[in-house]
Amino acid sequence: MNPARHARRRDRGFTLTEVLIAVAILVSMTVVLWGALGISYRSRDQMTRSFDQFQTLRQAMDRMTRELSTAFIAAHGNRKENLPDPKSLLEAAQGAGNSSVEDAVNRELDLQTQQAEADLQGRDHYVETAFVGKNDEVHFTALAHIRTQPDEISSDQCEISYFVRTSKRRNLDGRLVRELVRREDITLDDDVEDGGVIYTLIDEVEDVKFEFWRPGQEGDEEDGGRWVNDWDSRKGELRGTLPKRVKITVTVPRPGTDERQTRTFTTQAQIMMTQVLDY
Repeated sequence: MNPARHARRRDRGFTLTEVLIAVAILVSMTVVLWGALGISYRSRDQMTRSFDQFQTLRQAMDRMTRELSTAFIAAHGNRKENLPDPKSLLEAAQGAGNSSVEDAVNRELDLQTQQAEADLQGRDHYVETAFVGKNDEVHFTALAHIRTQPDEISSDQCEISYFVRTSKRRNLDGRLVRELVRREDITLDDDVEDGGVIYTLIDEVEDVKFEFWRPGQEGDEEDGGRWVNDWDSRKGELRGTLPKRVKITVTVPRPGTDERQTRTFTTQAQIMMTQVLDY
């Protein structure tokens, strides 16, 4: 064999067939690796959405059970003459130079003026404390308000509602999204189902259901009680009473999957004060 000819053959490099085979192997490995990375990223995103949903539901249901447990009904209705005098509060605030308190008292003066006009028409202002529950909503007075401003003129008494409403957003199926909202009114008035500030508690739900435990006769098994879908402490046999327990069932769409796949969470709130407070 000629050594010079053999050296020239080694210097020619790869043939076209060899290059194509190498490129094909490299492309195949890239496609497999890219698919694996895509699956990993999608799994991570789905787990993140599931974790966020669990956190939102846990906080929402913890808040609902905590606030429902402080529900109360008072026997008396405060008439206008028994409410705090805003003029005396205004004089005290002006003397102390506290502008935030002064603004709050001014708003209270406006409210009192409207109430006074109603009184001139022969109507007395009174406060309604009640517990009104339906299949998909609940309204009640509670000792659950948390003051977040240093000069906020309010107590821990408030009106709270939980109900489902339809938002303007649409899901992947094109349906309007239903959301669970919370309403709080820090001023008790004559309507426990209206007023206050409303904000979203869970931004997407399929269904929310409230059930109320109605006890039976003493001595029966489990007191002979049963779950009912409606409760109104303002009338009928339930007048002046609260349920011992409230069952909350929330159904939400499973994130990252078909919108028809859902998951359901259930909890119960035990109400501490089930009888009318008379003082």
